[in-house]
Amino acid sequence: REKLEGGSDVSTDELRTLIEFSSELVAITGYDGHFGLLNMAWETTLGHSREELRSRPLIEFVHPDDREKTRTMIDRLMPGIPLFSFQNRYVCKDGSYRPIQWRGFTSAQAQRCYTVARDVSKQQQADEQRNAFDAVCEQSRDAILMGSLDGTITEWAGAGERLFGHSRDDLVGKLVAQFLSFEDGRPANLLDLPAPPAGADRV
Repeated sequence: REKLEGGSDVSTDELRTLIEFSSELVAITGYDGHFGLLNMAWETTLGHSREELRSRPLIEFVHPDDREKTRTMIDRLMPGIPLFSFQNRYVCKDGSYRPIQWRGFTSAQAQRCYTVARDVSKQQQADEQRNAFDAVCEQSRDAILMGSLDGTITEWAGAGERLFGHSRDDLVGKLVAQFLSFEDGRPANLLDLPAPPAGADRV
């Protein structure tokens, strides 16, 4: 507590309030396999009330395919582990599942697990989209260029290096105008280029 407070005058009620309104999923779990302390984030993330979550063994809320590895992890934690991290899926009130990333430690003396977890579904979706994009790029026979509104190149993929000789490291972070020119060799500024005719495809 002294390390947490850093010499400041913080009351127990203030610490409880901080935990209660944290966006992280804070939990204290007994070695009996039941949740003890749970903060509000559990209700907003999964839809179950805290009373529901405490009333049944926590393993019943775990995806059936993840239960064996979860039991194995719990067994390994029983002797007391200073820090651990793992991921499994928890069922929501509507029947869907959320991937939960756990971090925490266990105390054999207190026979409790102290954890801070988070819903990583958005991160997984972003990773899946990125992997799909990479797969499309790998198969593309065209150069794929992406950029920000100010003209900075943010992605160079597909057959770009084979067609134009520039590697991704050569282009990302630079202005696309640096690599454009008119037929007579004059550099082209994207802002000065004529607008495409009505009905033309936009890139």
